[in-house]
This record gives sequence, structure tokens and C-alpha cells, in this order.
Amino acid sequence: MERRRMDTKRLRTWATVPNVVLCCMLALFWMFLWVTFQSPTNLPLEPYPGAPIVPARFVSLLSMAVGGIVLLVRARTAAGKPARMARMALYGVCVVASVLLVALDVLDGEYDGDFAGTPFFAACVLWGAVGALVYTEFGRLFSALGTARFRFCVACCIISVVCSLPLHLAAWYLHGEFRETVVLLFIVTFCPVLDYLRRAFALKEPAPDRQTRIPVKFVLTLLVLGLALGMMQGLFTAFTAAIPGKSDLNPLSSLGFVVASMLCFAAVFVARMDFNRLIYQVGFPFMALGFLVVAVGGSSFFGYLFSLAGYQFTELCLWVLCIYLAVQIRGVGRWVFALLCCVTSFAQALGLGLVDGADLVGLQREVCVVVGATLLAFGLYSVTSKNPYESWGIMRPGESDEANVLEQACELIAVEEFFTPREKDVFLLLAQGHNRMAVSQRLVVSENTVKTHMSNIYQKLGVHTQQELIDAVEARCKELRERGTKLEF
Repeated sequence: MERRRMDTKRLRTWATVPNVVLCCMLALFWMFLWVTFQSPTNLPLEPYPGAPIVPARFVSLLSMAVGGIVLLVRARTAAGKPARMARMALYGVCVVASVLLVALDVLDGEYDGDFAGTPFFAACVLWGAVGALVYTEFGRLFSALGTARFRFCVACCIISVVCSLPLHLAAWYLHGEFRETVVLLFIVTFCPVLDYLRRAFALKEPAPDRQTRIPVKFVLTLLVLGLALGMMQGLFTAFTAAIPGKSDLNPLSSLGFVVASMLCFAAVFVARMDFNRLIYQVGFPFMALGFLVVAVGGSSFFGYLFSLAGYQFTELCLWVLCIYLAVQIRGVGRWVFALLCCVTSFAQALGLGLVDGADLVGLQREVCVVVGATLLAFGLYSVTSKNPYESWGIMRPGESDEANVLEQACELIAVEEFFTPREKDVFLLLAQGHNRMAVSQRLVVSENTVKTHMSNIYQKLGVHTQQELIDAVEARCKELRERGTKLEF
């Protein structure tokens, strides 16, 4: 009875108006990305008569990548505007973009959601620019929210993906006016809803930080991920265009979103995997499975379904990872989602362009074998590389209060081993996976000082490497989880 009352109370806590609004808005966001950038539709684009014909998705993705780069550079280098001016600029961009999109649609003939020629080219550029802005602002909202409600952010991302599926199907099967109207309403209402959510959750803007370096492994992961999706998108688009009646498979492929959300829930909250295993041992192999299904079985539909599920699963994990990084490292929330946006969209455009420009459709099976093997090899290398616990690898997003458990374990060990206050600070950073250089930057001390502290810590713990230190902390974390008690000092 007591457990039932607790579950009811928890459900009521989650079903508050701001939580529901946030989940619905995020579902619209996934729908916007699917309709504008990810759906495998064959939309040729000829900016003007006689110009080379390119996929419309290529132009919108490239525009999104450029917008993401501009936002990334501005967040990392330029002094931020006052909050009021920044919000007014965001409102202005969304309103102007919406008006221009309606005008372009009307100039093309009538308001029907169908474009051609120069208006279509301009609309693709606008979609990309707005997409980068929306992607970045939504990420900053979740970065600020994750500080206090990290597990809720994880659950919201998973649930909203399922909620977006009916919108995907409606956008395809209903008339173009519906699709155009929903996208425009999302863009117009985005800013007011964002302001409402910030007030409802009492969120503050993250502080700027120009010192944090961009992680190379993270960027490589985004490049490989986007490139694989773009190539599969191009191959599947060619397959559906070549066979009459197969175009109906395009909207059905969005069922991969449901597969991704179910897989993400099981891996995060049931298996409680860490980020390394989530991304490199589940997400990348699942995408590789899609390519191998095409190569071995010749089924482009199920191949794209699995690849899309793997991509969406990995993108969800990367979203959660970005939230975690924003929580752990001061100022990262200002630029990490812009980085995610620009790199993945550029890589996806590159993959789509390779398939379309190099005429790889005739070599579909050979290409799928190479890409599938590359995905598996990259995932294997990234997990077993020299430093797999790169700041975030050992963290499990599905663990309840995981960061607190880690800190409690470190606090307990520090008390038992009589660490000095400075040794305790170094010990916590080492347990989180930071190397000597990162520790020195975080604590603003020289690397030689950190080396001395590390030597003392290793001697007190009876270990010789950072990996042995991490294993010792993990063992203590396991004890705390099994006991299910919180320590007080």
C-alpha cells in the first residue's frame, strides 16, 4: 500500500503542467527534425533553370551546419549579450523566418507546403538556419534543467521520441498544408514556450567559459554517426524512388523511433549501462546491423529501420551526455549542443552527397558492407582505446543520483585513508576519469603539483594506476547501491 502511494505521488509529480509542456514541445522538436532533415524523401532541388540538381536535404543540412558553426563560435569566443537582448533577437529570428516561409510558399503558387525552384532553395536555407537555432536553444534549456533534474531529462527525451511518432505519420499522410502549418506553429511558439519553461523551472543562464577544450573523441563520434545516417538515407531514398509504390515505406521507417526509445529505456534504466557501452556497444552496432541487413538480406526497408533506430538511440544518448557534460563542467552548456548540431548535420550532408554525387547506388551492398564494418570497428576502438573513461565514460545516466553515489564513495574513501582536503579534490576528479592535465586545469594548479598529490593518493590506496583507482571507487559505489543508504558526514 505504501509503495502504491509513493508511485502515485511520483506520477503526479511528473505529470505537472511544465513537465507535460516540455515533453510535448520536445516531441514537436523531434518531428521538426524528422520532417525537415532526416526523413528519406526524394526531393530534388534545382535553384534556377539549368543549375545542378541536388537533394533538398543536402542544402538544408548544410545550412544547419553553417548555422551551428556560427552559434558555436559565438558561444565560445564572443561576449554574451544581455539576456533581454538575446531573447529579443531569438524572437525576431523566429518571427521573420516564419513570415518568409509563408511568403515563399505563397509565391510558389499557393499555401500548400509544396515548393519548387528558387523559393524551395530559399526555404531549405531558412529551415537549416532555424533548425540550428532551435537545436541549440533547446539544448541550453535541458543543460540548465539537468543540474537539478537529470533523470527527468533522460526520461523526457525517451518519452518524447515515442510521442513524436504520430506527428511523423500525420505530417506524411495528411496534406502539405498540415505539415507546413505544424512546422510554422512550432517555430512561432518556440520562444514563448521556452520562456515559460524557464520561468516555471526557475532556470538561469549558464555562465560563459572559454577555457574548456572540445573533446576530440566526441567530435569523431558525431562525424561517424552523421556520415552513416546520411549514406543510409541516400541509399534508402534511391531504393524507394526506383521501385513504384515503395514510397509508402518512407513514413513507416519512422517506426525506428519507437525501437530506439524502447532500446534506450532498457539500456539506460534496466541494464544501467554507462555512456561508453550505450554509444559504442549498443548504438553503433545497431546502426551497423542496418547496413549489414541491406548487404546480406537485400532489405533496404528493414536496414534503414535498424539504422534509424541505432542513430536515434545514439542521438538520445549523446543528448543525455551533453546534458551531463553541461552539469559537470561549468559553461559547457552554452556551446556543446551547437557542436552536436553542426557536426552531425555536416556529416549527414556529406554522407547524403557522397551517395548522390558518386553514384554509389549501384554498389549498394558493397557500400553497406564497408560502412557496417567501419561502424563496428570504430565502436570497438572507442570502447577499448587507451583512455575509455574520458571524463564521462564510466557514468551511468540511468542510475539514481549516480553523481551523488560517486561523491559519497570518494568521500568515504577519503575519510578512511586520511586524505588532505587537496588530495580529496584531486581524488574525486581522478575517479571521474580526468587525466593529470585536466585536473590541473580544473583546480588551477601545476601538473607537477597534481603529480605529487596523485603519488600520495596511490600510495595510501595501494594502487599503481588511475584505472586501479577507478576500479576501487566503482567497487565502493557498488556497495553503496546495494545498501541503498545515504552516508552523512
